[in-house]
Amino acid sequence: MIPLNELKLNSQSVARHVRSTSLIAFVPIVIALLINISAGAEYSSFLYGLIGIIVGLKVLLWSGFELCFDRNVKLKIFKKLQPTANHWFPFFLITIRNLFFISLFLVLWKTILMAGAEISTLAEVSLIVVFASFPLRSIFKHLHHIVFKKWVYVFVLLINHTFVLACVLLAAGLIEPVIIAGSSPTASNDQSPWVRLLIWIPVVITFLANIFLFSADIASYKGPKQAVPEESEESSDFTKAENP
Repeated sequence: MIPLNELKLNSQSVARHVRSTSLIAFVPIVIALLINISAGAEYSSFLYGLIGIIVGLKVLLWSGFELCFDRNVKLKIFKKLQPTANHWFPFFLITIRNLFFISLFLVLWKTILMAGAEISTLAEVSLIVVFASFPLRSIFKHLHHIVFKKWVYVFVLLINHTFVLACVLLAAGLIEPVIIAGSSPTASNDQSPWVRLLIWIPVVITFLANIFLFSADIASYKGPKQAVPEESEESSDFTKAENP
């Protein structure tokens, strides 16, 4: 995880992180192009549309970065954003980076579907939950030094545990049909119930463990308190961002 201070505009490494984030976008773009070219007449319009979205996000990333330093901005809304750019830009960069990673997952997912693999409804729903919780989870991880109010704390815990459960369900939903299809059961020796049992027992254990940890974390909540001295500067920066 990149420290939040390195993503602020007054950091010497922020330009490097912007460039590395922009380079990440080329990975799903190249993969999507190669898949569509190899598919020939059976190309996917979804992948071409996704490439357009990724290019748009790259333009948005560099436009947002340049906006922070442009002193000739005419629009009022952009003039209001500039004074607080040091506070919102790190989260803007984190969000764009996460969207690039999600785009890569979508390209790989579409590739699996184009290969003719059968995907269960559970796996599709789990994937949507993973995509929805991934950016939020990443943003809150960068705010680990802040002690939130209880409802925000519970919300963050819920996102974290939901993400873990969704990943486990996604893995189970992808592995189960592959293993069962490869077992070639006969009428006298159908092992699919045992295969399902071996796959879903860890899922149930993970589910129960997450419920226990979620309850324990809520019970151990101690409420907002002053930040640790060495991190007090970042805490004060966050407060100023709320009251510019």
